[in-house]
Amino acid sequence: MVWKGGQTEAGARAIFSHTAALASEVRIWDAAMRQAGALCVDSIEEMVDAVKGLLYMKRGTGKRVGSSP
Repeated sequence: MVWKGGQTEAGARAIFSHTAALASEVRIWDAAMRQAGALCVDSIEEMVDAVKGLLYMKRGTGKRVGSSP
């Protein structure tokens, strides 16, 4: 689960002024997260909701679903 700051215009300006070398376009970030299979959230509230949802889901059983023994 990933929550990346600086995705709004104001946030992007703040990040660029602080760490310009680390700033990237949202499209590049989104593509990288999709390829990694990350669950992206946009706020602390969304992160809490996602974590709660994942806690109550049944464990996956398929070959393409990660699960711990």
